[in-house]
Amino acid sequence: VSWAAMIAGYARCDNYRLAVQSLEDMQCQGLKPVDAIFRSILAACSHVGLVDEGCQFFKSMIEDHGITPDIGHYNCM
Repeated sequence: VSWAAMIAGYARCDNYRLAVQSLEDMQCQGLKPVDAIFRSILAACSHVGLVDEGCQFFKSMIEDHGITPDIGHYNCM
C-alpha cells in the first residue's frame, strides 16, 4: 500500500491523527509528499474542523515543499 493511499484512506475516515502521523512517518523515511497527499491532509483537517492546522499545512505545502496549490487544495480550504 502506498503512503498516498494510506493517508487518503485515513482522511476519508475522518482520522486526522493517523493521516498526519503517516505523513510524518513518510517524511522520516526521506520521502517527499506530492500534491495529492496534501489534498488528503487538507481534506482531513477540513472534515474534523481543524482550520488552523489546515492553514499551516497549506502554507508548508507552498513554502517548504514548493507545491503550487490547485483547485482541489483550495476546495479543501
